[in-house]
Amino acid sequence: QPLSCLSFARKKLPDSAAMQAGKYTGSEFKDLKPAGPSALAKGGLFCFFVLTRALHPTIIDASKTLDPETGKRGIAYSNMSVVLGECVFTLMAACLMALAL
Repeated sequence: QPLSCLSFARKKLPDSAAMQAGKYTGSEFKDLKPAGPSALAKGGLFCFFVLTRALHPTIIDASKTLDPETGKRGIAYSNMSVVLGECVFTLMAACLMALAL
């Protein structure tokens, strides 16, 4: 008789009578460490997120200069310089991550 996926799964799972008899106590996994980052790492990442969200507008506003002809504040650099800087940063970060492997 060929094995089907359902019959194979039934053989692997404990029957309900064995579970009710107390063979499974739940202590089988007590030695496992919790998966994922620690609470300290999560808190640190959250603080970093809040700090960057708070500082970014401040840095952008501080980089603006007053145009004497129009009297308006604007950025004194090209929009493409931001894109170029981001590409260079991404390239360097990727290289460092590759070296860390």
